[in-house]
Amino acid sequence: MMPEMSGGELVVEYAIREQVPYVIGLSGHSLLPFLEAVYQRQDRITHMMVRHEHVATCLADGYYRASGRPLLVYLHLGPGLANGLNGIATAALDSSAMVIVTGNTWQRHYGRNASQETSRFFDAEQASLLRPLVKRSWAVQRIESLPEILHKAFKTAVSGRPGPVHIDLSLTIQAERADLEVPDPSLHRVPGRQRGDAEQILRAAELLAGARRPVIVCGSGAKMSGASPEVLALAEHLAAPVGCAHRGKGVIPEDHPLALGLVGAEARLYANKLVAEADVVLAVGMRFTEPDTSSWQPGAPFQIPPSRLIHIDIDPDELARYYPTEVSIWADAKAAVGEMLAAVKARRPAAVAFRQDPRIQELDRARAAWLRSIEEAQGSDAQPIRPERLMKELREAIPREAAVFVDTGKVKNWAYQQFPAYGPDTFYIGIGWTAMGHAPAAALGVKLARPDQPVVAFVGDGSFQMVPWTLSTAVDYDIPVTTVVFNDMAYGAVRDIQKAEYEEHYISVDVAMEKTGARFNPDFAQLAELYGARGFRVEKPAELGPVLREAMGCGRPSVVDVLIDREVRFPVAKQRAFRHLPRY
Repeated sequence: MMPEMSGGELVVEYAIREQVPYVIGLSGHSLLPFLEAVYQRQDRITHMMVRHEHVATCLADGYYRASGRPLLVYLHLGPGLANGLNGIATAALDSSAMVIVTGNTWQRHYGRNASQETSRFFDAEQASLLRPLVKRSWAVQRIESLPEILHKAFKTAVSGRPGPVHIDLSLTIQAERADLEVPDPSLHRVPGRQRGDAEQILRAAELLAGARRPVIVCGSGAKMSGASPEVLALAEHLAAPVGCAHRGKGVIPEDHPLALGLVGAEARLYANKLVAEADVVLAVGMRFTEPDTSSWQPGAPFQIPPSRLIHIDIDPDELARYYPTEVSIWADAKAAVGEMLAAVKARRPAAVAFRQDPRIQELDRARAAWLRSIEEAQGSDAQPIRPERLMKELREAIPREAAVFVDTGKVKNWAYQQFPAYGPDTFYIGIGWTAMGHAPAAALGVKLARPDQPVVAFVGDGSFQMVPWTLSTAVDYDIPVTTVVFNDMAYGAVRDIQKAEYEEHYISVDVAMEKTGARFNPDFAQLAELYGARGFRVEKPAELGPVLREAMGCGRPSVVDVLIDREVRFPVAKQRAFRHLPRY
Protein backbone atom coordinates (compact mmCIF):
# COMPACT_ATOMS: atom_id res chain seq x y z
CA MET A 1 0.00 0.00 0.00
CA MET A 2 1.05 3.62 -0.57
CA PRO A 3 1.43 5.93 2.43
CA GLU A 4 -1.85 7.48 3.49
CA MET A 5 -2.87 10.22 1.03
CA SER A 6 -5.58 12.83 0.77
CA GLY A 7 -7.92 12.91 -2.21
CA GLY A 8 -6.17 16.02 -3.49
CA GLU A 9 -2.78 14.35 -3.20
CA LEU A 10 -4.08 11.29 -5.02
CA VAL A 11 -5.23 13.39 -7.99
CA VAL A 12 -1.88 15.14 -8.24
CA GLU A 13 0.12 11.93 -7.85
CA TYR A 14 -1.89 10.21 -10.56
CA ALA A 15 -1.42 13.18 -12.92
CA ILE A 16 2.33 12.93 -12.34
CA ARG A 17 2.24 9.23 -13.23
CA GLU A 18 0.31 10.11 -16.37
CA GLN A 19 3.24 12.43 -17.16
CA VAL A 20 0.98 15.48 -17.28
CA PRO A 21 3.40 18.42 -17.64
CA TYR A 22 1.14 21.24 -16.44
CA VAL A 23 -1.69 21.74 -13.97
CA ILE A 24 -3.43 25.01 -14.73
CA GLY A 25 -6.25 27.08 -13.28
CA LEU A 26 -7.20 29.81 -10.82
CA SER A 27 -7.66 29.43 -7.09
CA GLY A 28 -10.88 29.41 -5.10
CA HIS A 29 -11.86 28.26 -1.61
CA SER A 30 -13.40 25.06 -3.02
CA LEU A 31 -9.96 23.89 -4.17
CA LEU A 32 -7.73 24.59 -1.19
CA PRO A 33 -6.79 20.99 -0.21
CA PHE A 34 -6.13 20.17 -3.88
CA LEU A 35 -3.96 23.28 -4.25
CA GLU A 36 -1.96 22.31 -1.18
CA ALA A 37 -1.28 18.96 -2.84
CA VAL A 38 -0.10 20.76 -6.01
CA TYR A 39 2.15 22.99 -3.90
CA GLN A 40 3.83 19.97 -2.34
CA ARG A 41 4.60 18.33 -5.74
CA GLN A 42 5.85 21.26 -7.80
CA ASP A 43 9.10 19.36 -8.18
CA ARG A 44 7.28 16.90 -10.46
CA ILE A 45 4.53 18.92 -12.15
CA THR A 46 4.50 22.55 -13.28
CA HIS A 47 1.76 24.75 -11.91
CA MET A 48 0.38 27.68 -13.90
CA MET A 49 -2.00 30.29 -12.52
CA VAL A 50 -4.08 32.22 -15.03
CA ARG A 51 -5.92 35.50 -14.46
CA HIS A 52 -9.20 34.15 -15.89
CA GLU A 53 -10.41 30.56 -16.23
CA HIS A 54 -11.10 31.07 -19.95
CA VAL A 55 -7.34 31.11 -20.46
CA ALA A 56 -6.89 27.80 -18.62
CA THR A 57 -9.33 25.80 -20.72
CA CYS A 58 -8.38 27.40 -24.04
CA LEU A 59 -4.68 26.93 -23.33
CA ALA A 60 -5.28 23.27 -22.48
CA ASP A 61 -7.16 22.85 -25.76
CA GLY A 62 -4.28 24.33 -27.74
CA TYR A 63 -1.76 22.20 -25.87
CA TYR A 64 -3.58 18.97 -26.73
CA ARG A 65 -3.94 19.87 -30.39
CA ALA A 66 -0.20 20.44 -30.66
CA SER A 67 0.98 17.53 -28.49
CA GLY A 68 -1.74 14.86 -28.19
CA ARG A 69 -1.38 15.04 -24.38
CA PRO A 70 -4.14 16.25 -22.05
CA LEU A 71 -3.49 18.81 -19.32
CA LEU A 72 -5.06 18.88 -15.86
CA VAL A 73 -7.28 21.96 -15.46
CA TYR A 74 -8.77 22.98 -12.12
CA LEU A 75 -11.78 25.29 -11.83
CA HIS A 76 -13.40 26.78 -8.75
CA LEU A 77 -16.99 25.96 -7.85
CA GLY A 78 -19.68 27.85 -9.80
CA PRO A 79 -18.29 31.03 -11.41
CA GLY A 80 -14.89 29.48 -12.02
CA LEU A 81 -16.47 26.65 -13.97
CA ALA A 82 -18.73 29.07 -15.85
CA ASN A 83 -15.74 31.19 -16.85
CA GLY A 84 -14.05 28.15 -18.36
CA LEU A 85 -17.00 26.88 -20.38
CA ASN A 86 -16.01 28.37 -23.75
CA GLY A 87 -12.68 26.55 -23.81
CA ILE A 88 -14.31 23.30 -22.72
CA ALA A 89 -17.02 23.61 -25.37
CA THR A 90 -14.49 24.38 -28.10
CA ALA A 91 -12.46 21.31 -27.14
CA ALA A 92 -15.60 19.16 -27.09
CA LEU A 93 -16.78 20.17 -30.56
CA ASP A 94 -13.27 20.04 -32.03
CA SER A 95 -12.29 16.68 -30.47
CA SER A 96 -9.58 17.94 -28.13
CA ALA A 97 -8.89 16.40 -24.72
CA MET A 98 -8.38 17.81 -21.24
CA VAL A 99 -9.11 16.58 -17.72
CA ILE A 100 -11.09 19.11 -15.67
CA VAL A 101 -11.27 19.02 -11.87
CA THR A 102 -13.88 21.24 -10.23
CA GLY A 103 -13.97 22.03 -6.56
CA ASN A 104 -17.20 21.76 -4.59
CA THR A 105 -18.41 22.48 -1.09
CA TRP A 106 -18.14 20.09 1.89
CA GLN A 107 -20.48 17.13 1.49
CA ARG A 108 -22.04 17.87 4.89
CA HIS A 109 -23.09 21.26 3.48
CA TYR A 110 -24.80 19.92 0.35
CA GLY A 111 -28.23 21.46 -0.12
CA ARG A 112 -27.74 24.09 2.59
CA ASN A 113 -27.01 27.08 0.35
CA ALA A 114 -23.29 26.83 0.97
CA SER A 115 -21.18 29.57 -0.56
CA GLN A 116 -21.57 29.48 -4.37
CA GLU A 117 -23.48 26.19 -4.25
CA THR A 118 -26.25 25.70 -6.80
CA SER A 119 -29.01 23.58 -5.24
CA ARG A 120 -32.34 24.70 -6.67
CA PHE A 121 -32.67 21.45 -8.60
CA PHE A 122 -29.85 19.12 -7.48
CA ASP A 123 -27.72 19.68 -4.42
CA ALA A 124 -24.19 20.90 -5.17
CA GLU A 125 -24.89 20.44 -8.86
CA GLN A 126 -22.23 21.24 -11.47
CA ALA A 127 -22.33 18.35 -13.91
CA SER A 128 -25.45 19.66 -15.65
CA LEU A 129 -23.52 22.70 -16.85
CA LEU A 130 -21.09 20.36 -18.56
CA ARG A 131 -23.42 17.62 -19.75
CA PRO A 132 -23.38 18.52 -23.46
CA LEU A 133 -19.70 19.46 -23.39
CA VAL A 134 -17.79 16.51 -21.91
CA LYS A 135 -17.44 12.84 -22.78
CA ARG A 136 -18.04 11.84 -19.16
CA SER A 137 -18.49 13.50 -15.77
CA TRP A 138 -17.86 11.94 -12.36
CA ALA A 139 -18.97 13.28 -8.97
CA VAL A 140 -16.76 11.52 -6.43
CA GLN A 141 -18.86 10.35 -3.48
CA ARG A 142 -16.27 8.20 -1.68
CA ILE A 143 -12.49 8.56 -1.65
CA GLU A 144 -12.15 4.81 -2.24
CA SER A 145 -13.64 5.25 -5.73
CA LEU A 146 -11.21 8.02 -6.71
CA PRO A 147 -8.35 5.84 -8.06
CA GLU A 148 -10.69 4.08 -10.49
CA ILE A 149 -12.30 7.35 -11.57
CA LEU A 150 -8.90 8.87 -12.28
CA HIS A 151 -7.70 6.15 -14.64
CA LYS A 152 -11.11 6.05 -16.34
CA ALA A 153 -11.04 9.81 -16.84
CA PHE A 154 -7.64 9.94 -18.50
CA LYS A 155 -8.40 6.94 -20.70
CA THR A 156 -11.79 8.30 -21.75
CA ALA A 157 -10.36 11.70 -22.63
CA VAL A 158 -7.95 10.36 -25.24
CA SER A 159 -9.68 7.19 -26.48
CA GLY A 160 -11.64 7.09 -29.72
CA ARG A 161 -12.74 10.60 -30.57
CA PRO A 162 -10.92 12.69 -27.92
CA GLY A 163 -12.71 15.19 -25.72
CA PRO A 164 -12.84 16.83 -22.30
CA VAL A 165 -13.78 14.87 -19.18
CA HIS A 166 -14.78 16.17 -15.75
CA ILE A 167 -14.23 15.13 -12.14
CA ASP A 168 -16.14 16.96 -9.40
CA LEU A 169 -14.28 16.91 -6.09
CA SER A 170 -15.94 18.11 -2.90
CA LEU A 171 -13.78 19.61 -0.20
CA THR A 172 -14.57 16.46 1.77
CA ILE A 173 -12.95 14.19 -0.82
CA GLN A 174 -10.01 16.55 -1.35
CA ALA A 175 -9.18 16.62 2.35
CA GLU A 176 -10.05 13.06 3.42
CA ARG A 177 -7.11 10.69 3.83
CA ALA A 178 -6.95 6.97 3.09
CA ASP A 179 -4.51 4.15 2.33
CA LEU A 180 -5.05 3.73 -1.39
CA GLU A 181 -2.98 2.44 -4.31
CA VAL A 182 -2.25 4.96 -7.04
CA PRO A 183 -3.10 3.19 -10.31
CA ASP A 184 -0.43 2.46 -12.90
CA PRO A 185 -1.60 4.38 -16.02
CA SER A 186 0.11 1.93 -18.37
CA LEU A 187 -2.34 -0.77 -17.26
CA HIS A 188 -5.36 1.35 -18.18
CA ARG A 189 -4.63 2.46 -21.72
CA VAL A 190 -5.80 1.26 -25.11
CA PRO A 191 -2.62 1.07 -27.22
CA GLY A 192 -2.37 0.87 -30.99
CA ARG A 193 -4.60 2.11 -33.77
CA GLN A 194 -8.11 0.98 -34.59
CA ARG A 195 -8.01 -0.86 -37.89
CA GLY A 196 -10.79 -0.73 -40.45
CA ASP A 197 -12.82 -3.72 -41.53
CA ALA A 198 -10.74 -5.55 -44.17
CA GLU A 199 -13.69 -6.07 -46.50
CA GLN A 200 -14.59 -2.38 -46.43
CA ILE A 201 -10.98 -1.40 -47.09
CA LEU A 202 -10.97 -3.59 -50.17
CA ARG A 203 -14.30 -2.16 -51.38
CA ALA A 204 -12.93 1.33 -50.99
CA ALA A 205 -9.76 0.42 -52.86
CA GLU A 206 -11.79 -0.97 -55.75
CA LEU A 207 -13.82 2.23 -55.98
CA LEU A 208 -10.73 4.42 -55.91
CA ALA A 209 -8.77 2.29 -58.36
CA GLY A 210 -11.63 2.50 -60.83
CA ALA A 211 -12.40 6.18 -60.33
CA ARG A 212 -11.87 8.66 -63.15
CA ARG A 213 -12.25 11.83 -61.04
CA PRO A 214 -11.36 10.94 -57.44
CA VAL A 215 -11.08 13.60 -54.75
CA ILE A 216 -9.85 13.33 -51.15
CA VAL A 217 -11.20 15.67 -48.44
CA CYS A 218 -9.57 15.62 -44.99
CA GLY A 219 -10.64 16.92 -41.61
CA SER A 220 -8.97 17.18 -38.23
CA GLY A 221 -9.07 13.40 -37.79
CA ALA A 222 -6.50 13.06 -40.58
CA LYS A 223 -4.23 15.63 -38.93
CA MET A 224 -4.61 14.28 -35.39
CA SER A 225 -3.84 10.72 -36.41
CA GLY A 226 -0.73 11.75 -38.35
CA ALA A 227 -2.18 10.56 -41.64
CA SER A 228 -0.68 13.30 -43.83
CA PRO A 229 2.07 11.12 -45.41
CA GLU A 230 -0.42 8.36 -46.27
CA VAL A 231 -2.96 10.84 -47.66
CA LEU A 232 -0.36 12.49 -49.86
CA ALA A 233 0.99 9.14 -51.11
CA LEU A 234 -2.52 7.96 -52.01
CA ALA A 235 -3.33 11.27 -53.68
CA GLU A 236 -0.18 11.18 -55.80
CA HIS A 237 -0.78 7.57 -56.81
CA LEU A 238 -4.34 8.37 -57.96
CA ALA A 239 -3.78 11.97 -59.16
CA ALA A 240 -6.53 12.85 -56.68
CA PRO A 241 -6.79 16.49 -55.57
CA VAL A 242 -6.85 16.94 -51.80
CA GLY A 243 -9.20 19.42 -50.20
CA CYS A 244 -9.55 20.15 -46.53
CA ALA A 245 -12.50 20.58 -44.24
CA HIS A 246 -12.31 23.56 -41.91
CA ARG A 247 -10.35 21.69 -39.23
CA GLY A 248 -8.14 19.93 -41.76
CA LYS A 249 -6.34 22.88 -43.32
CA GLY A 250 -2.65 22.08 -43.82
CA VAL A 251 -3.10 18.32 -44.04
CA ILE A 252 -0.89 18.52 -47.14
CA PRO A 253 1.18 21.56 -48.14
CA GLU A 254 -1.04 24.03 -49.96
CA ASP A 255 1.64 24.71 -52.53
CA HIS A 256 1.53 21.07 -53.68
CA PRO A 257 0.03 20.67 -57.18
CA LEU A 258 -2.74 18.45 -55.78
CA ALA A 259 -3.76 20.82 -52.98
CA LEU A 260 -7.23 22.33 -53.28
CA GLY A 261 -7.13 24.14 -49.96
CA LEU A 262 -10.37 24.67 -48.09
CA VAL A 263 -13.72 23.41 -49.37
CA GLY A 264 -17.11 24.75 -48.35
CA ALA A 265 -18.44 28.22 -47.63
CA GLU A 266 -15.10 30.06 -47.50
CA ALA A 267 -13.41 28.10 -50.30
CA ARG A 268 -12.01 29.32 -53.56
CA LEU A 269 -14.72 28.65 -56.15
CA TYR A 270 -12.63 26.29 -58.27
CA ALA A 271 -12.08 24.00 -55.26
CA ASN A 272 -15.79 23.51 -54.67
CA LYS A 273 -16.38 22.96 -58.37
CA LEU A 274 -13.78 20.23 -58.59
CA VAL A 275 -15.19 18.39 -55.55
CA ALA A 276 -18.73 18.64 -56.91
CA GLU A 277 -17.60 17.01 -60.17
CA ALA A 278 -15.86 14.06 -58.46
CA ASP A 279 -17.10 10.56 -59.21
CA VAL A 280 -15.60 9.24 -55.93
CA VAL A 281 -15.04 11.26 -52.76
CA LEU A 282 -12.82 9.87 -50.01
CA ALA A 283 -13.58 11.74 -46.75
CA VAL A 284 -10.91 11.21 -44.10
CA GLY A 285 -11.56 12.16 -40.49
CA MET A 286 -14.18 14.81 -41.20
CA ARG A 287 -17.75 15.31 -40.03
CA PHE A 288 -19.48 17.21 -42.88
CA THR A 289 -20.30 20.18 -40.65
CA GLU A 290 -22.25 23.23 -41.76
CA PRO A 291 -19.25 25.33 -42.91
CA ASP A 292 -17.70 22.29 -44.66
CA THR A 293 -20.87 21.83 -46.72
CA SER A 294 -22.13 25.43 -47.06
CA SER A 295 -25.13 24.45 -44.95
CA TRP A 296 -25.41 21.12 -46.80
CA GLN A 297 -26.26 22.81 -50.09
CA PRO A 298 -25.81 20.50 -53.10
CA GLY A 299 -22.66 21.19 -55.06
CA ALA A 300 -21.11 23.49 -52.46
CA PRO A 301 -18.99 21.43 -52.57
CA PHE A 302 -20.51 17.96 -52.21
CA GLN A 303 -22.83 16.46 -54.80
CA ILE A 304 -23.63 13.09 -53.18
CA PRO A 305 -25.11 11.37 -55.15
CA PRO A 306 -24.01 11.10 -57.94
CA SER A 307 -20.59 11.25 -56.31
CA ARG A 308 -19.91 8.00 -54.45
CA LEU A 309 -18.75 8.52 -50.89
CA ILE A 310 -16.09 6.61 -48.93
CA HIS A 311 -15.95 7.84 -45.35
CA ILE A 312 -13.32 7.08 -42.69
CA ASP A 313 -13.81 8.26 -39.11
CA ILE A 314 -12.83 7.21 -35.59
CA ASP A 315 -16.36 8.04 -34.38
CA PRO A 316 -18.98 5.64 -35.81
CA ASP A 317 -21.76 8.14 -35.10
CA GLU A 318 -20.35 10.36 -37.84
CA LEU A 319 -20.44 7.69 -40.54
CA ALA A 320 -23.35 7.72 -43.02
CA ARG A 321 -24.88 10.55 -40.98
CA TYR A 322 -25.76 13.11 -43.66
CA TYR A 323 -25.01 11.60 -47.06
CA PRO A 324 -25.61 8.19 -48.62
CA THR A 325 -22.32 6.39 -48.05
CA GLU A 326 -21.00 3.71 -50.37
CA VAL A 327 -18.29 2.55 -47.93
CA SER A 328 -18.13 3.40 -44.22
CA ILE A 329 -14.90 2.63 -42.39
CA TRP A 330 -14.79 2.95 -38.61
CA ALA A 331 -11.08 3.32 -38.04
CA ASP A 332 -8.08 5.47 -37.24
CA ALA A 333 -7.37 7.63 -40.28
CA LYS A 334 -3.67 6.85 -40.58
CA ALA A 335 -4.22 3.10 -40.31
CA ALA A 336 -7.13 3.03 -42.76
CA VAL A 337 -5.53 5.23 -45.44
CA GLY A 338 -2.29 3.26 -45.21
CA GLU A 339 -4.10 -0.04 -45.74
CA MET A 340 -6.19 1.51 -48.51
CA LEU A 341 -3.05 2.72 -50.28
CA ALA A 342 -1.59 -0.78 -50.25
CA ALA A 343 -4.84 -2.24 -51.61
CA VAL A 344 -5.07 0.40 -54.35
CA LYS A 345 -1.49 -0.31 -55.44
CA ALA A 346 -2.27 -4.03 -55.64
CA ARG A 347 -5.10 -3.28 -58.07
CA ARG A 348 -3.49 -0.42 -59.92
CA PRO A 349 0.29 -0.71 -59.55
CA ALA A 350 1.21 2.14 -61.88
CA ALA A 351 0.84 5.57 -60.39
CA VAL A 352 -0.82 8.28 -62.46
CA ALA A 353 1.63 10.93 -63.62
CA PHE A 354 -0.37 13.63 -61.87
CA ARG A 355 1.63 16.57 -63.21
CA GLN A 356 0.61 15.53 -66.74
CA ASP A 357 -2.98 14.68 -65.82
CA PRO A 358 -5.40 17.02 -67.69
CA ARG A 359 -7.57 17.51 -64.64
CA ILE A 360 -4.61 18.55 -62.49
CA GLN A 361 -3.35 20.86 -65.22
CA GLU A 362 -6.79 22.48 -65.30
CA LEU A 363 -6.62 22.82 -61.50
CA ASP A 364 -3.26 24.56 -61.85
CA ARG A 365 -4.71 27.02 -64.38
CA ALA A 366 -7.73 27.74 -62.15
CA ARG A 367 -5.49 28.31 -59.15
CA ALA A 368 -3.26 30.69 -61.12
CA ALA A 369 -6.28 32.60 -62.43
CA TRP A 370 -7.66 32.99 -58.91
CA LEU A 371 -4.34 34.27 -57.60
CA ARG A 372 -4.19 36.80 -60.44
CA SER A 373 -7.67 38.00 -59.48
CA ILE A 374 -6.48 39.15 -56.05
CA GLU A 375 -3.05 40.48 -57.08
CA GLU A 376 -4.18 44.11 -57.21
CA ALA A 377 -5.74 43.96 -53.72
CA GLN A 378 -2.69 42.16 -52.33
CA GLY A 379 -0.44 44.94 -53.60
CA SER A 380 -2.71 47.80 -52.58
CA ASP A 381 -1.21 50.70 -50.63
CA ALA A 382 -4.65 51.89 -49.51
CA GLN A 383 -5.31 53.04 -45.97
CA PRO A 384 -6.95 51.56 -43.96
CA ILE A 385 -5.04 48.47 -45.04
CA ARG A 386 -6.87 46.00 -47.25
CA PRO A 387 -7.20 42.55 -45.63
CA GLU A 388 -5.76 40.91 -48.77
CA ARG A 389 -2.56 42.95 -48.34
CA LEU A 390 -2.36 41.95 -44.68
CA MET A 391 -2.74 38.25 -45.52
CA LYS A 392 0.01 38.49 -48.14
CA GLU A 393 2.38 40.22 -45.74
CA LEU A 394 1.60 37.74 -42.96
CA ARG A 395 2.37 34.77 -45.18
CA GLU A 396 5.64 36.30 -46.30
CA ALA A 397 6.72 37.25 -42.77
CA ILE A 398 5.67 34.12 -40.87
CA PRO A 399 8.09 31.20 -41.35
CA ARG A 400 6.81 28.22 -43.27
CA GLU A 401 7.22 25.93 -40.26
CA ALA A 402 5.51 28.31 -37.82
CA ALA A 403 2.09 27.62 -36.31
CA VAL A 404 -0.84 30.01 -36.48
CA PHE A 405 -3.96 29.76 -34.32
CA VAL A 406 -6.88 31.58 -35.89
CA ASP A 407 -9.84 33.06 -34.04
CA THR A 408 -13.41 33.24 -35.28
CA GLY A 409 -15.14 36.00 -37.22
CA LYS A 410 -14.04 37.63 -40.43
CA VAL A 411 -10.39 36.90 -39.64
CA LYS A 412 -10.95 33.17 -40.04
CA ASN A 413 -12.50 33.66 -43.47
CA TRP A 414 -9.50 35.59 -44.76
CA ALA A 415 -7.09 33.09 -43.22
CA TYR A 416 -8.90 30.07 -44.65
CA GLN A 417 -8.88 31.43 -48.17
CA GLN A 418 -5.75 33.56 -48.45
CA PHE A 419 -3.24 32.24 -45.90
CA PRO A 420 -1.74 28.99 -47.28
CA ALA A 421 -0.77 26.38 -44.69
CA TYR A 422 2.17 24.10 -45.36
CA GLY A 423 1.86 21.30 -42.82
CA PRO A 424 -0.53 19.62 -40.37
CA ASP A 425 1.10 21.27 -37.35
CA THR A 426 1.04 24.79 -38.77
CA PHE A 427 -2.65 25.79 -38.77
CA TYR A 428 -5.13 25.55 -35.88
CA ILE A 429 -8.61 26.95 -35.38
CA GLY A 430 -11.51 26.53 -32.97
CA ILE A 431 -14.37 26.16 -35.42
CA GLY A 432 -17.08 23.99 -33.84
CA TRP A 433 -18.11 26.27 -30.96
CA THR A 434 -16.37 29.27 -32.56
CA ALA A 435 -16.00 31.17 -29.31
CA MET A 436 -14.65 34.67 -29.74
CA GLY A 437 -11.29 35.15 -28.05
CA HIS A 438 -10.25 31.49 -28.11
CA ALA A 439 -7.12 31.81 -30.25
CA PRO A 440 -4.91 34.08 -28.09
CA ALA A 441 -5.01 31.65 -25.16
CA ALA A 442 -4.99 28.47 -27.27
CA ALA A 443 -1.87 29.75 -29.04
CA LEU A 444 -0.12 29.83 -25.66
CA GLY A 445 -0.86 26.11 -25.32
CA VAL A 446 0.61 25.42 -28.75
CA LYS A 447 3.77 27.32 -27.79
CA LEU A 448 4.13 25.38 -24.52
CA ALA A 449 3.76 22.12 -26.43
CA ARG A 450 6.19 23.19 -29.19
CA PRO A 451 8.60 25.70 -27.64
CA ASP A 452 10.93 25.74 -30.66
CA GLN A 453 8.15 26.51 -33.15
CA PRO A 454 7.19 30.15 -33.79
CA VAL A 455 3.52 30.67 -32.90
CA VAL A 456 1.23 33.49 -34.03
CA ALA A 457 -2.42 34.15 -33.16
CA PHE A 458 -4.81 35.89 -35.58
CA VAL A 459 -7.72 37.64 -33.86
CA GLY A 460 -10.25 40.36 -34.61
CA ASP A 461 -10.54 43.50 -32.52
CA GLY A 462 -13.91 42.44 -31.14
CA SER A 463 -12.55 39.10 -29.98
CA PHE A 464 -9.37 40.59 -28.55
CA GLN A 465 -11.35 43.01 -26.39
CA MET A 466 -13.06 40.04 -24.75
CA VAL A 467 -9.77 38.48 -23.59
CA PRO A 468 -6.97 41.06 -23.20
CA TRP A 469 -6.02 39.51 -19.87
CA THR A 470 -4.63 36.55 -21.82
CA LEU A 471 -1.55 38.76 -22.11
CA SER A 472 -1.04 38.46 -18.34
CA THR A 473 -0.47 34.72 -18.61
CA ALA A 474 1.83 35.16 -21.60
CA VAL A 475 3.90 37.73 -19.69
CA ASP A 476 3.78 35.88 -16.34
CA TYR A 477 5.25 32.74 -17.89
CA ASP A 478 7.30 34.36 -20.67
CA ILE A 479 5.46 32.66 -23.52
CA PRO A 480 6.57 34.51 -26.67
CA VAL A 481 3.47 34.34 -28.87
CA THR A 482 2.71 37.16 -31.31
CA THR A 483 -0.96 38.18 -31.55
CA VAL A 484 -2.01 40.01 -34.71
CA VAL A 485 -5.20 42.05 -34.22
CA PHE A 486 -7.27 42.55 -37.38
CA ASN A 487 -8.68 45.88 -36.27
CA ASP A 488 -11.63 47.02 -38.40
CA MET A 489 -13.55 48.56 -35.49
CA ALA A 490 -16.50 46.29 -36.21
CA TYR A 491 -17.89 42.82 -35.75
CA GLY A 492 -17.15 42.37 -39.40
CA ALA A 493 -18.50 38.91 -40.18
CA VAL A 494 -22.02 39.85 -39.12
CA ARG A 495 -21.67 43.37 -40.54
CA ASP A 496 -20.93 41.90 -43.96
CA ILE A 497 -24.17 39.93 -43.85
CA GLN A 498 -26.14 43.03 -42.88
CA LYS A 499 -24.43 44.90 -45.71
CA ALA A 500 -25.25 42.31 -48.35
CA GLU A 501 -28.62 40.98 -47.22
CA TYR A 502 -30.21 43.60 -44.95
CA GLU A 503 -29.87 46.85 -46.93
CA GLU A 504 -26.98 48.02 -44.73
CA HIS A 505 -29.19 48.09 -41.64
CA TYR A 506 -26.21 48.01 -39.28
CA ILE A 507 -27.04 47.22 -35.67
CA SER A 508 -24.85 45.76 -32.93
CA VAL A 509 -21.84 45.54 -35.24
CA ASP A 510 -20.06 48.93 -35.39
CA VAL A 511 -17.61 49.96 -32.66
CA ALA A 512 -18.42 53.64 -32.22
CA MET A 513 -19.28 56.38 -29.71
CA GLU A 514 -23.06 56.59 -29.30
CA LYS A 515 -23.34 60.39 -29.27
CA THR A 516 -20.97 61.26 -32.10
CA GLY A 517 -20.78 58.08 -34.16
CA ALA A 518 -17.00 58.32 -34.12
CA ARG A 519 -15.23 54.97 -34.36
CA PHE A 520 -13.32 54.09 -31.25
CA ASN A 521 -11.16 51.24 -29.98
CA PRO A 522 -8.45 51.26 -27.35
CA ASP A 523 -4.91 51.42 -28.65
CA PHE A 524 -4.14 47.71 -28.43
CA ALA A 525 -0.40 48.32 -28.78
CA GLN A 526 -0.43 50.57 -25.72
CA LEU A 527 -2.60 48.06 -23.89
CA ALA A 528 -0.05 45.34 -24.60
CA GLU A 529 2.72 47.50 -23.20
CA LEU A 530 0.71 48.09 -20.02
CA TYR A 531 0.44 44.32 -19.58
CA GLY A 532 4.23 44.02 -19.96
CA ALA A 533 4.26 42.76 -23.55
CA ARG A 534 5.60 44.47 -26.68
CA GLY A 535 3.05 46.49 -28.61
CA PHE A 536 3.09 47.62 -32.25
CA ARG A 537 0.52 49.61 -34.22
CA VAL A 538 0.44 49.48 -38.02
CA GLU A 539 -1.52 51.92 -40.17
CA LYS A 540 0.55 51.90 -43.40
CA PRO A 541 0.91 48.82 -45.61
CA ALA A 542 4.65 49.34 -46.08
CA GLU A 543 5.15 48.95 -42.33
CA LEU A 544 3.56 45.51 -42.15
CA GLY A 545 6.50 43.28 -43.08
CA PRO A 546 9.16 44.98 -40.93
CA VAL A 547 6.87 45.27 -37.90
CA LEU A 548 5.67 41.67 -38.09
CA ARG A 549 9.25 40.40 -38.28
CA GLU A 550 10.30 42.60 -35.36
CA ALA A 551 7.39 41.41 -33.24
CA MET A 552 8.02 37.74 -33.94
CA GLY A 553 11.75 38.14 -33.38
CA CYS A 554 11.62 40.08 -30.13
CA GLY A 555 11.51 36.95 -27.96
CA ARG A 556 8.64 38.29 -25.86
CA PRO A 557 4.83 38.20 -25.96
CA SER A 558 3.77 40.81 -28.49
CA VAL A 559 0.70 42.38 -30.06
CA VAL A 560 0.54 43.85 -33.56
CA ASP A 561 -2.53 46.08 -33.94
CA VAL A 562 -3.30 46.44 -37.66
CA LEU A 563 -5.93 48.93 -38.85
CA ILE A 564 -7.79 47.31 -41.74
CA ASP A 565 -10.61 48.37 -44.07
CA ARG A 566 -13.92 47.12 -42.74
CA GLU A 567 -15.74 47.86 -46.00
CA VAL A 568 -13.88 45.12 -47.89
CA ARG A 569 -16.28 42.20 -47.98
CA PHE A 570 -14.90 38.69 -47.90
CA PRO A 571 -15.50 36.84 -51.22
CA VAL A 572 -17.87 34.01 -50.22
CA ALA A 573 -17.80 30.86 -52.33
CA LYS A 574 -21.38 29.90 -51.52
CA GLN A 575 -24.07 31.61 -49.50
CA ARG A 576 -24.72 29.97 -46.14
CA ALA A 577 -28.27 28.96 -45.23
CA PHE A 578 -28.77 31.61 -42.56
CA ARG A 579 -28.59 34.26 -45.25
CA HIS A 580 -31.87 33.01 -46.69
CA LEU A 581 -33.93 33.05 -43.50
CA PRO A 582 -36.97 35.35 -43.37
CA ARG A 583 -36.04 38.69 -41.84
CA TYR A 584 -38.23 38.71 -38.75
